[in-house]
Amino acid sequence: MSGVGVSGLIANLPSTITPYPTQDPALELGGYRSVANATARDAIPANFRSIGMEVTLQDTGASYELFGGITNADWKLRDAPLRGQFFVDPTYTGPQLGSSSNPFTTIAAAFAAGAALALTAGIITIAPTSNCVENVTFPTTGEWEICGPLCIGALTGVQITGNVDLSATAARRATVRGIRINGNVTGTATGVVQRILWMSSSVTGTVTLLTASGGTQRLAFGCWSGEAFSGIGVGACSFSAAVAVQGTVTGTGAIFGVSLSFTQTSALYNCLLPPNTIFAGTSGGALLYLFDCANALGGALTFTSNSGGFLQLQPDDVTNEELMRVSCPTVGDVRLFSNIGRGFTGPQVTNVGVTPIAGVMPKGLMVMECCLTLLANAGATAGNAVLNAVYTDMTGTLVTEQVTTAALNVAGAIGSKVRGVLPISQNGASAVSFSVTGITDATSLSYQCDVRLRQAS
Repeated sequence: MSGVGVSGLIANLPSTITPYPTQDPALELGGYRSVANATARDAIPANFRSIGMEVTLQDTGASYELFGGITNADWKLRDAPLRGQFFVDPTYTGPQLGSSSNPFTTIAAAFAAGAALALTAGIITIAPTSNCVENVTFPTTGEWEICGPLCIGALTGVQITGNVDLSATAARRATVRGIRINGNVTGTATGVVQRILWMSSSVTGTVTLLTASGGTQRLAFGCWSGEAFSGIGVGACSFSAAVAVQGTVTGTGAIFGVSLSFTQTSALYNCLLPPNTIFAGTSGGALLYLFDCANALGGALTFTSNSGGFLQLQPDDVTNEELMRVSCPTVGDVRLFSNIGRGFTGPQVTNVGVTPIAGVMPKGLMVMECCLTLLANAGATAGNAVLNAVYTDMTGTLVTEQVTTAALNVAGAIGSKVRGVLPISQNGASAVSFSVTGITDATSLSYQCDVRLRQAS
């Protein structure tokens, strides 16, 4: 059909009193039309479609355009504010376009819009003080971020009440910023490396990141860029339950409440450590670097290496002091690599009872160094002071061994000194302690006691 030629505008007759439409959009080829819903949109016959055709859904207010083809798979969402940026407010009522003024009401809707646009990356921003009650499943590929508004996450009050699935089937990155997750976080990286960034966010449930077909998980955490953050404060990430990662864990400013499990060399900076840290590798060993870390709950910190591998702890001086203070019992092959020690110093006037100088430490060779200096001995003094190491040896026997190479005559010349260095091989069953014995008369006695314990180099 060649068509019908028209030499003027199609209009109402001059005699018409009430204007009326001159054509029905439903009878046009392509162009623009308004339909009831997505079902009605998809029912538009193929011979009425053309690339660029636009349709608005009356039930949601969303507009779609035929892009790259005329099939139902070619309908692409229009009117989002920026390609790949969507907004969510679960309390909103009105047309849901994903813009800041017309947001979606669910995170799932935002991800679906990204899929409809064939996006491989996007940012979903949730309105302040919102609580999205839904289970959230990230796309399995690409780079996607869910975040609160651009301010300190702890003050936005943004929450997701539900579980979060971070499974991946292609190399991807997933980011969560400024959000409290009231649920569990899971995900399996199948044959790929997945990088997960946790910023100024918390999880009340467990975090379980697994792998399959040779995949690897990389969990990193920290505070939102630009936050007023010093040490562990309002911007810290918080993990209230067990965290298990088949891969590496690294980052700054996190609080671990229950346990941390990993399978590859990891590093923690300025974190509060959990009472249980487990290297769950199947073979070989891994390092755990610890910088400016402390213990979260005040008790001992237990480190475990299972499945035949070894875990080597490499703390800086601040963290090592904390480990020696609170005790560091171990299970399996756990090794400490630090020459930073812990000591005791001060004037004394009598024998010193068994005094812990470090908590329970990983088994191995350690060195105790000491010096006793006579300061004053006016009056009737008597005795010969020696400094002893008190520890559990590799046979499980609690032993007391003299460290000083000679005894200090407490009735001798002021300024007299005795020194000693004693390597000890201890099995980590008890705290390493020292004592001073041999003084029989301490009248007006004063002596300086200096003792230090360190790992053998």
